[in-house]
This record gives sequence, structure tokens and C-alpha cells, in this order.
Amino acid sequence: MANHRRSARLRIAIASLAVLAAGIAALPAQATTTSPRAVPTSVDMQWVAVGGAGNAPDKTVMASDRSCCYGSVPYDFRIGTYDVTTTQYAAFLNAVASKSDPYVLYFPCMDVTACYHLGAGIARTGSPGAYVYTAQPGREKRPINYLNVFMAMRFANWMNNGEGSASTETGAYTLRGGTIIPTNALTIRRNPGVKVWLPSEDEWYKAAYYDAKLKKYYAYPGGTSTPMQCALPSAAPNTANCGLVTAEHNPANPGLPSTAGWFYCDTSDVGAYTGTKSPSGAYDMGGNVFQWTDTFTDAVILQYQAGSNIKPLLDAVDQSVGLPFSNTGPLAVVRGTDFGDAGSYNAADNRSADVAADPFETYGMRMATIAAVAPPAAAPVAKPVSVSRTSAPPATGPAVSAPHGSLAATGVRSQLTLLALGLMAAGALVLRRRRV
Repeated sequence: MANHRRSARLRIAIASLAVLAAGIAALPAQATTTSPRAVPTSVDMQWVAVGGAGNAPDKTVMASDRSCCYGSVPYDFRIGTYDVTTTQYAAFLNAVASKSDPYVLYFPCMDVTACYHLGAGIARTGSPGAYVYTAQPGREKRPINYLNVFMAMRFANWMNNGEGSASTETGAYTLRGGTIIPTNALTIRRNPGVKVWLPSEDEWYKAAYYDAKLKKYYAYPGGTSTPMQCALPSAAPNTANCGLVTAEHNPANPGLPSTAGWFYCDTSDVGAYTGTKSPSGAYDMGGNVFQWTDTFTDAVILQYQAGSNIKPLLDAVDQSVGLPFSNTGPLAVVRGTDFGDAGSYNAADNRSADVAADPFETYGMRMATIAAVAPPAAAPVAKPVSVSRTSAPPATGPAVSAPHGSLAATGVRSQLTLLALGLMAAGALVLRRRRV
């Protein structure tokens, strides 16, 4: 089992007010007297192609659960060039949460002036019935954070359904119950025929580590098997925002080593590490924020645990506080690493997972979509020929269809009723210190 050095870290979860019934009243926002104005309600997403359909899986053994053989995908697809940004997520909120926010798609800590100032940077103004969401100045290209899996799936549904006023509860994923945490949370599957979705672990793994031209896997998501270096944004190759590097260079930081250093970290603009991209051409797959996948698993016990299916040691504080923004319910795989944790997390053999309902400052997302369809070639000019009645029709080329992947739910928990319990009262602080 690989032994990786981890950064001890302090994490605070601010739970949003909720009730058992569906249709939770949205949290109050700061009142505003500004005149109504047009706000974006659609996004412009950039994609890179992930080819080499039917590639063999990687034989690397995971340090966390001793599993192996990830990265094989039987179809071509595209993945987001960048993580989803504050500007894109704000457009989503303006489209689906301007009147109310029953699914708590806006987490209060997303505002960089709130909580302990690690939010990506989205401000909400207005009042119920007329909310406006805006990317805060200077943070328009930051990766959205404070997400859980269900928020990411709802964003994917919205994009899949054409954006605008499209549904968040059906599309790529069917989310039942009309509740913050879907009542079918343990059995969610990706629907057939999807156009936009949250990548599976295999899809993410392939986009990060596989070189389709050379038909080989690298150990790190910078197109190399040399460990990535945690550094400030630059054109230097094989670097990423990780390991408290932003805190170390923050003039306001009183000094390290100190757990207080975590509060002085920050995300960086997507694509700011211009010399580092995966073999498929995607940026920030090795830093900035962990990225959720739509793969559920019980094999990895929490993000900061390591070992071969080790016993489920739950964080004591989370266990005492309760549900559902705590260690309860299904676990989902996250990949990459974040601004404060060690760069070793972004290694191919470092499989991580956390509670699917947890929306922490270290969790973001990127989307995937179907492969681009090439325009048909111009038909050559030919002399007229006679065609017999038995001639076959001209070939139209292979049909392009979306993958029919599904979540890998390897463990089913009997206490589904726990998922229907309300969130803890807004403002409740949860201190989480994890270390290996």
C-alpha cells in the first residue's frame, strides 16, 4: 500500500436550514433596491475530445482500497476543458433559482465574503421571488466550489435539457422525491441517451491520465509520470494549485506551519497553469478543487482515509452533529486534489471518496458530453449511372450515440430514511480535522 503524506486540515461546514417536507424555503438574502436587469441564464462550455474508444484499462493498483484497472471507456466523448466556473454556475442559479431555491443549489459559503472566505465567489442579492446571482469581481473564472454530488447532477441535468428554464430533476439523472437529497440517492443511474453528464470515474481517469495517441497511461494528470509540483500559477509544466501554496504566499498569513494556514488558501482561475494540461488537453485535473464523479462506492472510506477496505472510522464531530451534511448516506468518488491538500492526491493510484451530500470548499466539478459529430464530406461529382432496384442504399456512416454508463453502487445501505432528514440549522459549525 502506498504511503502518501497528507496535509492536516481544518474544515468547517455551514449547514443550510431545511425541513422534512419538499419545497424548502430558500435562505434569506441581502435585500437590494437595484432595478431588475437581464442576467445570463445559459453557459458557454469549452470541450476537449477524449478518443481511443475501447482502450484497455490501466493496471495501476489504488493505494486506498487495492482496487485496480480504471480508465477503460468503450466510446469516444468530450470532457470540459476547464472546471465549471462561478460565472457558469451563477447563470445556472439565475435560470433555476431566481424565485426560490428549494434544493439549496446556492450554498451561502459560495460568497467569498462569507464563512471563512474560501468560497469561489458568487453573491446573491434580492429577495425571495427575485433573487439575482453574480460572480464576484475578480472571481469570474474561479472554479465553483461548495458542491455536493446532487448539486453537480442537477447542473448536468440542466445543461442536458437545454439550459434556460430546463428541469434539474430529470435528464442525465432522474432525481426523485423533490428533496434536497433525492429519495433514490442510493440507486441513481445515468439515463440512456444523455447529452451532458457528470463524468464517471473511468471517464475522468481516462481524460486525466491516458494518451490516446501513444496508447499509454501516465501516473499524473500533466502528461507525465513525474510527480506534479505545487506552485503558483505560471506557464511552468507539471504544476498545480495544491499543498497550501497559495496560503504560503498570502501576505496576510501570519505564518506556517499552522492549521490556520488553511484559511489563507485560495482557488486560482481555471486554466491559469497554462503549461500543464492532461494528455486530452484538460486543465486543472491535478489541483485547484477535487472533482466529483457520478461513481458511487463503499470501497473507499472517506476522502482522508487510506488502506485496504479499512474499518469505517467516522469523524467524531460529524458523527455527533448528524445529517445529512455529514458522514451519512452513499459515498461518491472524487478525483484530483485541492488548493490545500497534498499534491500526491492527484496521482493515478490515489482514489478518494466522500459523502455524496457533503458540499465542502474543496469540491467542484467538470462536465462531459458526447463526441463531436464531423460534418459529412462533400459528395464527389460523378457521371450518372443506372441503379438497379436491388442496389443497397448509400451508407450514412456509423450512428453516434451517448454512453449509457451507470453509477457503480457497490454497497446499499439500509437506512434510506436517514436521507430524508432535514439539514442542520443554518450557521451550525462543523469542525473537521482529517489526517493520515
